[in-house]
Amino acid sequence: VFENLPQSKWLQAKPSDKAGLYKVLHEGELIYIGESTNIAERYKAHSNTTYFSALRRSVGTKLFDFEYIGKKKFMDSDDNKITNFLLDCDYASIPIGFGRRELEEYLIRDLQPTLNSKSK
Repeated sequence: VFENLPQSKWLQAKPSDKAGLYKVLHEGELIYIGESTNIAERYKAHSNTTYFSALRRSVGTKLFDFEYIGKKKFMDSDDNKITNFLLDCDYASIPIGFGRRELEEYLIRDLQPTLNSKSK
């Protein structure tokens, strides 16, 4: 079911304000799986900041080799490149209350998205 969720371009995504799981794809490749108690809030964090977004930090460090200036913050020009990258991504989410953390861990181990750390 998770693999076949309907996807939309990043800016067209309309995530729920409920707890659940989400995935991010770039050029058809699954690059990230996440979970949140409020999917819409997490989506906003991924859209706007580096400090609070593990996804943005992973894009910056793993895909672009950007270095932090200060505590988990990139230069503004680097942050803009991360935003542009995300705008080119597809996004899908599904509300799940009970067991979402365990399901996220299972899916990360099983599907091995590029940007999730393997130690989760």
